[in-house]
Amino acid sequence: MGFLCEDVGYLVGDVGLTSFIITPLCAFFFHGAWLLFDLLLLPVQSNLSLMLQIFVALLYMVTCNSTADRLDQVANIEQSNKTVVITKLYYYVAAVVVVCIWRGIWGILDLNIETSLVLKPIVGLLSLVVLIVSRNVSNLIFPPGRISQDKQTEPFHVFHSRLQSQACTCRNTFKCFMIYVIDIIVSYGFINTSYAAVWWTAFTCEDELLFPDNIKLSATVCVIYGYVTYLIQLPIRAMIMRVSFDQIDNSFYLKLFLYQFLNISFSFSTMNIWRGILNLSDVYIYPETVWKRAVILHVLGSMGLAFLGVSRSMAVVKFEDDGDVQCLQRNKFLQLQMRRDVVHQEEETFSLLNLEK
Repeated sequence: MGFLCEDVGYLVGDVGLTSFIITPLCAFFFHGAWLLFDLLLLPVQSNLSLMLQIFVALLYMVTCNSTADRLDQVANIEQSNKTVVITKLYYYVAAVVVVCIWRGIWGILDLNIETSLVLKPIVGLLSLVVLIVSRNVSNLIFPPGRISQDKQTEPFHVFHSRLQSQACTCRNTFKCFMIYVIDIIVSYGFINTSYAAVWWTAFTCEDELLFPDNIKLSATVCVIYGYVTYLIQLPIRAMIMRVSFDQIDNSFYLKLFLYQFLNISFSFSTMNIWRGILNLSDVYIYPETVWKRAVILHVLGSMGLAFLGVSRSMAVVKFEDDGDVQCLQRNKFLQLQMRRDVVHQEEETFSLLNLEK
């Protein structure tokens, strides 16, 4: 009984740290970087400038993806404080590049999609269909649903692709290259764009429907709704995943459908948490001076994440397969069977302190 109480207390502390400290820090970093882009780099938005921004960011991602193995080899050989600092800076730049991608996609959608409550849901629905068909719904989840710890092994594996084709070892070099090109186009051209489009749809629809004339009230409602539904779903989701996976072992597609449905519900709670935090920061942190707000949010977010050892939470771009057997089994999480010696296991857990079985 004493050990169970210790585990429960550890779980509550983990959820609290992840939800109420790390998640706002991630939102602050994201929002601050976005505002700095608006003020300093590309203040005038046009389709051409936004597409150029996306292209440069994608080129950086592809370069990092192609050189990750080599960089990891060097980092593993030279384990030192210098390596830790370099990896922290690497995560910072990677996170800024992720913001750059999302800002470009959102800007293009803002410029080209009419302000119609009919068209916006269609864009979001089509994007969601892309994610369902490609089995990438789980990647819609941002903190607090997914936290990535800074790693000692393979620290430079930050940008991934859907097929992980950079590991291709076939003898036909040209064939491998073409597979890699197609993989990158599908991963970042379709799937990553779909992530951003779903989030854009949720944000813009709520901007127009949820107290559009009172941003403070709208943001407060989002934060309360997001956190309440998120915290309610944690034990319910765990129970459903555990019971259902024990009962429907022979039905892969039923498992997949259930898993994707739960992730969509989970991601909607996450979207509301983020929208509320972002809008409340605009209301309360230097509302009349954008550049001060941008700098404070960005510095606070980046320093806080680095201090807590979760800088990768805003940097990782990963395309986890919803239908992967290990993924389906692994996500029977929150079963109160964690131990303190598994805290520093693999990244991409559903909370800061690996709550998986």
